[in-house]
Amino acid sequence: MGKITSSINLTIDGFCGHEDAIADDEHHRFSAKLLKQADCLLLGRVTYQLFEKFWPSAAENPALPKPIYELAQLLDTVKKVVVSATLQKADWKNTSVLNFANPETIGEIKKKHNNLLIFGSPGLLTSLTQMALVDEYYFTVQPIISGKGIKIFDELSLDDRMDLRHVDSKQFASGVVANHYSRK
Repeated sequence: MGKITSSINLTIDGFCGHEDAIADDEHHRFSAKLLKQADCLLLGRVTYQLFEKFWPSAAENPALPKPIYELAQLLDTVKKVVVSATLQKADWKNTSVLNFANPETIGEIKKKHNNLLIFGSPGLLTSLTQMALVDEYYFTVQPIISGKGIKIFDELSLDDRMDLRHVDSKQFASGVVANHYSRK
């Protein structure tokens, strides 16, 4: 059965969102490295719709900076599953829609794939964390205090706390720090 890894950008004050992220070449190479290890990308509806506006056309534009173009190529070709109760269809190639996420439906996806990756998607990440289905977390901490947006795990409710084991950290030249944890 496959594992689920998450990668999400966070500000120092715990907000997550694409507006408050340093998306430089180093960050794109880091994201591409994670995606190369995955055979399926899990996305929430909002993140999917943001990605769909940029990445398919970026995959057709080799004039873009190399790290962006290479990440676009990976995103375009990987199998994608959008978890959404409201989205009925997805037009981006290699994309399917799952309208209901519970341990059984996600378990079926895990059986079909070795490594699943969640990019962003704070609502999906919260739901799968609550179901104890996420195996590894990359919290990419931005050197930004935002003061606005969606708080990570704002609606998380656990019966027992979830202890994580620190695997490693990587500091980018921009000051971003990617902290890697696994569930104990």
